[in-house]
Amino acid sequence: MTFKNFSDCGKWRVYGSENPKILIAGHSHTFAHYMALFKYPQFQENFGVITFSDFDNRTIIDSDYWDYVVEISKGKKIVISWNGNQHNLHFLLTPQATFNVYGLENGFKLPATSISRVKALFNPTFYELELILSRFLDRTELCVLGTPSPKRKKLMEKLINNDISIYEIASGLGIDSDEIEISSDQIRMFMWKITQELTADVARKMGCHFLEVPWEALDQDGMLLERYSSEDLTHANPDYAKIMYEKIIDFYGSING
Repeated sequence: MTFKNFSDCGKWRVYGSENPKILIAGHSHTFAHYMALFKYPQFQENFGVITFSDFDNRTIIDSDYWDYVVEISKGKKIVISWNGNQHNLHFLLTPQATFNVYGLENGFKLPATSISRVKALFNPTFYELELILSRFLDRTELCVLGTPSPKRKKLMEKLINNDISIYEIASGLGIDSDEIEISSDQIRMFMWKITQELTADVARKMGCHFLEVPWEALDQDGMLLERYSSEDLTHANPDYAKIMYEKIIDFYGSING
């Protein structure tokens, strides 16, 4: 597979086509797209995925990253996968203090809060998304992707030992390692749906398109099917990315006639 080094500091690289028609940029969910270029090389011709040049020395997706994305995206179609783990950071694990949200049937005797307060918890990351999108002067063909839906609790319990990040999340929530428990499917789906709504709202507000997660990858309750799961707790695999590549191709075909 060819690649192009485009960062002066050597942190970033475009994998795929040397002259991609469509660039995919963003946070950790783009890794499935990167891996799919190896497994499904037919997508290499038209796509480029902007990610780390050295996966052994990964860094954060920062302003330097977005500087280069903006720079090389001129004249190309750009697809952005934004964050996608806000609900996991706050609601992946069951805290000692339980709660309810209006619209979420999580026990009538529990203290309840409003959906607007939950959105306020997520909003800082979406303010940042607005700022990033505003840097692209022509947003008529810019597409923001929906991010993979949560996995079933039963599946996550099988994968839990593969993902050390869960201990960092537990520490941030004040949960001891021996008290870690995955929160219910219902809670995680409820919170994920809010993040997708907020992502879509920002995309449309900024004059971009929003491409929701493919229904083919979801079960009857909207949760990620096991065959599209990676080996960690929160990400999808290259087979999921293959579906997304096909959806992106169809999407740009539809808007360009």
